[in-house]
Amino acid sequence: MSIHSLFYIFIICLILPVQAFGFDVAAGAKGGIGFPSYSGSDYKDLLAGGGRTETRVGFSAGAFFSFGISDPLAIQLEALYSKLGGNFGDSYSTWYDNADAIEVPVLVK
Repeated sequence: MSIHSLFYIFIICLILPVQAFGFDVAAGAKGGIGFPSYSGSDYKDLLAGGGRTETRVGFSAGAFFSFGISDPLAIQLEALYSKLGGNFGDSYSTWYDNADAIEVPVLVK
């Protein structure tokens, strides 16, 4: 049994009891744009040595699933893909850091 099959079984086990007891259920898509860049001590060392950095334009996209447990309490599961990284270099060359991330937050609201 693959990990994908176990994940689908887990989601079905979450959905069936929620619908059986009439809890509030919501699902949808999320998206956005971001401008990732570098910071911290390595960034300061790069600039002190004559280096430069550039901000990238990235995006985030994903889906969420929310279900209410009681009147004031709900749990929201999300899966988000984010484009991260940045460009940095010196007077001789430029490096492109194309980092991607998948985030799976669980929110209690």
